[in-house]
Amino acid sequence: MIIRRKNWTHRKLLLVAAVALIFTALFLTPAVYAAESEEGHEQNEVGLFLGGSHYSEENGFSVGLDYEHRISDIFGVGALVEYTTEDFDSWVFAAPVFIHPYMGLRLLAAPGFENRESENKFLVRAGIAYQIPVSKGWSITPEYNVDFIANGEKVHVYGLSVGVGF
Repeated sequence: MIIRRKNWTHRKLLLVAAVALIFTALFLTPAVYAAESEEGHEQNEVGLFLGGSHYSEENGFSVGLDYEHRISDIFGVGALVEYTTEDFDSWVFAAPVFIHPYMGLRLLAAPGFENRESENKFLVRAGIAYQIPVSKGWSITPEYNVDFIANGEKVHVYGLSVGVGF
């Protein structure tokens, strides 16, 4: 039993390292350039999220990837995957709808599910963020989300995303 747990921990670390490696490759690849749409924003954005999660006495480090495709100046759709360590040891998969009401302000609503201890629970993530452009196509986005899980839990998720538009 201990060996299985140890192997599972190694798999999680390898997955986090692989995600970090892929995202680092995006940062270092000169072929990734931002192409603005006719509306003045990037059509697509990929972001790496690093932050924390909190519920009652449980705390964990969260790492995730999200993707947004802007269908207009105001609306976008996408996907997100996030892993939380420590007390949670869980995955979140969701399909967000993004709303950009004013400048860098971004709101999201995302139906999805949480996978924890081999059990899936429906959730809805609601969030607010503010995208701060740092260079052509790149942004840093502080964000705060709440996951409303079917069993009545409200998990608070907060952190920063580094994104690249293309």
